[in-house]
Amino acid sequence: MVRETKTPADYITAPDFTVSVTKDYTEFDDVEQVKRINVNNRPFTSQLKLVKKDKETGKTVTLNSASFKIKDANGNYVTQKVSGKKYDTFTTNSKNQVVVFDGNNGEVFLPLSLDVGTYSVEEVKVPEGFLELESPVTFTITNTRNYDVDGDEDPIVTVQVKNDRCYGKLEVKKYIEAFEADKTLVNREDLSGFEFSLYAKKDIISPIDGSVLLKANEKYGTYLTDKEGKIFVSKIPMGSYILKETKTKDGFVLDDKETAITFKQTDTVTKEYTVTADIENKTTKYEFSKKSVTGDDELEGANLTVTDKDGNIIDEWTSGKETHMIEGLTVNRVYTLTEEIAPDGYVKATTIYFTVENTGKVQKITMIDKTVSMSKVDVGGKEIEGATIQVKDKDGNIVDEWVSTTESHLIKGLEEGQTYILHEEVAADGYVKATDIEFTVSKEKTDDKVTMIDKIVDMSKVDVAGKEVPGAKIQVFDEDGNIVDEWTSTTEPHKIKGLEEGKKYILHEEVGPEGYVVATDVEFTVTEEKENQHLELTDKQLFVKKMDQLDKYVEGAKLQVLDKEGNVIAEWDTKEDYAVSGLKAGETYILHEVEAPENYIKAEDIEFTVKDDKENQYVEMIDIKTDDVDITKYDATSKKELPGAHLEIRDKNGKLIEEWISTEEQHKVKLVVGETYTLTETIAPDGYKVAETIEFTVEDNGKVVQQVQMFDELLPARQIVNTGDNSNIMLYALLASGSAVALLGTYYFERKKEEE
Repeated sequence: MVRETKTPADYITAPDFTVSVTKDYTEFDDVEQVKRINVNNRPFTSQLKLVKKDKETGKTVTLNSASFKIKDANGNYVTQKVSGKKYDTFTTNSKNQVVVFDGNNGEVFLPLSLDVGTYSVEEVKVPEGFLELESPVTFTITNTRNYDVDGDEDPIVTVQVKNDRCYGKLEVKKYIEAFEADKTLVNREDLSGFEFSLYAKKDIISPIDGSVLLKANEKYGTYLTDKEGKIFVSKIPMGSYILKETKTKDGFVLDDKETAITFKQTDTVTKEYTVTADIENKTTKYEFSKKSVTGDDELEGANLTVTDKDGNIIDEWTSGKETHMIEGLTVNRVYTLTEEIAPDGYVKATTIYFTVENTGKVQKITMIDKTVSMSKVDVGGKEIEGATIQVKDKDGNIVDEWVSTTESHLIKGLEEGQTYILHEEVAADGYVKATDIEFTVSKEKTDDKVTMIDKIVDMSKVDVAGKEVPGAKIQVFDEDGNIVDEWTSTTEPHKIKGLEEGKKYILHEEVGPEGYVVATDVEFTVTEEKENQHLELTDKQLFVKKMDQLDKYVEGAKLQVLDKEGNVIAEWDTKEDYAVSGLKAGETYILHEVEAPENYIKAEDIEFTVKDDKENQYVEMIDIKTDDVDITKYDATSKKELPGAHLEIRDKNGKLIEEWISTEEQHKVKLVVGETYTLTETIAPDGYKVAETIEFTVEDNGKVVQQVQMFDELLPARQIVNTGDNSNIMLYALLASGSAVALLGTYYFERKKEEE
């Protein structure tokens, strides 16, 4: 075996090979035999892999591709021909671009190997977010070095091309607005301590591999201004950001505006892109004004202070013709504006608590001094003169006292927020004394007005139709039974005297008017509502009606009304509906008929109760009217009275009214008018047939006496009738028919006579 142990420079070592030494037979045995073997060495070449790297992190750049050209030692660009096409520019594979040559993201393999020699790499296309190379990358291919090899044991030379990235730089400059105030709490010489935060507006993407360095709205960092009000932030990844002021100093307004900060690469040589943000901060400004409720001009002479939550005095002044300005109160802190001394003639205002808002506009506080007036009026709103009025504090001390006039009164000595009692010591003539009024001086910045109203309570004595009834004696009692007022009713309402609001009273009718029922007592309360009060005591009437069963009025009956002890309350003769006097509502009485008119049956007593309502009441007593009826029994043939008949009268229900035996005189029976009766002959006189029953109705004929006639017929003479002898049958039939006709004719004649 033959092995090449030393290879000439820039050549590839030949592979091992074997040589066989054998005995050759020739005709010249003494001649040395030589075997010649040619060993060929191929010039050394290597594949070239270019890798794009981030110089800072050493990571392979895969997001965007880079393009390169290669120069040999003679300054010529390397050109390689593949499949009939020449290539002099070689681009790395990326996420967004695929090249024709094999390689991974961020790498590129030259299609053909390079010979031994020194080369330089020039970057002709720089990936976005990176800077161009400061100088080409030089490398040498030699067979004396140990290279990586591929699967075919061919060497691979790897060249890394490293680039710097570009960054952003932020400069913040803080300015403070100028403002003149009576009092300033702001230090414009030291602007340190303002806090700013930088947030990603959109996702911040790494130019190396496309990974998200910062999500949208995520905070990148927080920074504080220096004494000059400046902030410097370097090496900020390229992209879009939002700058916010997140904390301000006392006395300043937090700037809530968002400032857009964008770092955008414009070339491949600028290492840092600077963005400057000039941000002005405003101060808080408060304007304090002192006014009256009705005035537009400043109210002079009030001593005012502004204190913080711990009671420290921030500023104090006396109000003048101009407003007072304070600059630099801290946002969101609570301060107190207090009126230490009010101007003469004004109520001391309540303390005002206020919180400073985050605004650069002038915030205004107006403290108003108010007045409190009082009016003494009737329910119509008219001022009442002559009432003595007092105002007392919660301890009962008199703060102010006066007599009412036709003008309202400005109450002295009051303070806002305090509670007082308005008391009517003496009421004006003709008015009810009002109840005390508790009132609080409001803190609202409007003049207060307290009104005390004196009301009137009047009373009407009326009938159920609402008409005034004169002649009733009325009394009013208080809760202790004392008579407060009494009078006799007229046709006008009466104004009750001596009443007080809020108290209970009894309205009592001592004597009722003629023909009216005395009303029950009425309890009433004089309300505290500020409206005139009207009371009504209604007297009803109780009427007695005297009627008969035919619903006709009965005149001439003598009636009485008795109380439960039997005393006669009223007595009269009936003529028309009678209104009973002297009755009391709720009481029970007896209606008694002393004497009934002629032909009337005296009614039974009626017990009735006077209802306690406001409707007229009627009590009806019915007298049963009767009439004399003449009953006559006649012989049907002679038309003469027929004695000896047994007769009876029954009503419609079959009840026996009367029975008798007829004589030669008419028989009188007293029966109820309008009722129907039956006249029945129970036994006929000897020789007569029993007559048929007669039904008749007693009619209301006035003074005409009603008559009822009954006719009896003779029985036929007895005769012996032989068998088969019918000679007299026809005679008997004719006699019977003639009797019937005569009887009917007589009856018709008598009825006709009665009707006439």
